[in-house]
Amino acid sequence: MKRILTYIVLSSLIYPKSFSTLPNNVFRFNFERFNSEFNWSSNNYPFSLNGIGYNYFNLLEHNDSMRFSSNQDLYYLGSTNIDSVSTTESWMINFNENHGYTLPTFGPQNIDTSQSFAPRGSFSENKKNNGSGIKVKLEYGMSNYITFVLSIPFYEIYKTQQSYSNLKVDRINQGNLFLESHNNNKIQLDNFFNSNNFSNLHYGIRDTLKMIYNMFYTDNGQYSVNWLFHSKDDPINNLLIDNRFLPKDFYGDSVSIEELVSYYYPKIRTGNGVGDIDFGFNILISGLPEWSINSNGNYVYGQLGLSIPFGKTLSQFINS
Repeated sequence: MKRILTYIVLSSLIYPKSFSTLPNNVFRFNFERFNSEFNWSSNNYPFSLNGIGYNYFNLLEHNDSMRFSSNQDLYYLGSTNIDSVSTTESWMINFNENHGYTLPTFGPQNIDTSQSFAPRGSFSENKKNNGSGIKVKLEYGMSNYITFVLSIPFYEIYKTQQSYSNLKVDRINQGNLFLESHNNNKIQLDNFFNSNNFSNLHYGIRDTLKMIYNMFYTDNGQYSVNWLFHSKDDPINNLLIDNRFLPKDFYGDSVSIEELVSYYYPKIRTGNGVGDIDFGFNILISGLPEWSINSNGNYVYGQLGLSIPFGKTLSQFINS
């Protein structure tokens, strides 16, 4: 027993098979079964929902004439075009000047544009991955001192079990400024439409005012902001209701953060196929190869390698 134990210890120290080189022009193929397991645990991990924040204020979209030019956020609705000549803002300014009114012109909002409007939060995560399959390994001696190595795992089963807890999402900073502004704009326009002043306008002007109102303050408007009156400055905890926030094949008219987590990150996911492909070079840095008859057992090996993730980054697993 003592002799066997000594051999095992010495073999692990002086025979580093995973790094050793092959003789020049020699191939070696190896097939082996493998099992893998990975456990992950994280507490109070921070995250930011930038996509939702961009619907409040998109600080990334610009054009040649304007710094913040998105037509799909709440910052500057007046930049939208109502015809080939006029923007909403320019038309409303011209209308007010010609008729002596002070209706909203939908100009840029008075907010701090240096701040992000993305809802921020944190969560705790537990994840366990198990996999098994066959690994194919190819080695080729490019010289006595350098060996090319390629390793490809074929998963027969890959299973992920995950759970999320302590999920918290904060309100959007400055979100109420948008809400107050658009709520006031809507009330002003509603009151004006119910007045004699509106009835006395030329029908073409009335139609344009209604068109502008419908673009912003009807559910099906091209640039509708009606979702804001429900979401306010807390879109996650008040439930997401606009189609832009809902998964394409999600059934329902509202969705909570828990439902989104369940949809995109089911508790159990399974899959199979090719795993991450590893390739690189085993290099003899010092001494003679261990298989050389002139080797004295003193050698130093190194390894240079690259791992290539295989498969789509975002893809559905089979729910089970």
